[in-house]
Amino acid sequence: MWKSFLAFAKRVVSQYKIFQQHEEDIKRLQLADKTKDERIERLAAAVQRIAIELEQDRSLSARDRENLVLRLENTLLRSERGISSIAPISETEIEQLRTLVNVLQQEVASLKNQIEP
Repeated sequence: MWKSFLAFAKRVVSQYKIFQQHEEDIKRLQLADKTKDERIERLAAAVQRIAIELEQDRSLSARDRENLVLRLENTLLRSERGISSIAPISETEIEQLRTLVNVLQQEVASLKNQIEP
């Protein structure tokens, strides 16, 4: 009877040690799992920040392209307005300009003759 009681007590102690080891393993695994969960949460937050930054970059790029198009349109409109605001030149003004060009050409030729030995 004592032998069986002693064998039973040994099994209980052995089972208790195994139980304690399992409890320690479970705590260690829970801690590792918690650490992994925290890493996953940080990674998810980082991915979310990157997605937000990408969206902001896209909207800024779209706005920049729109601004460039508006600048181009504005420049084109100003140049068209400048062209259309020029008054047509009359025949007499054209003749005066031609005469002035001829006079200037003659003066240039005269100056060239004075410079050349």
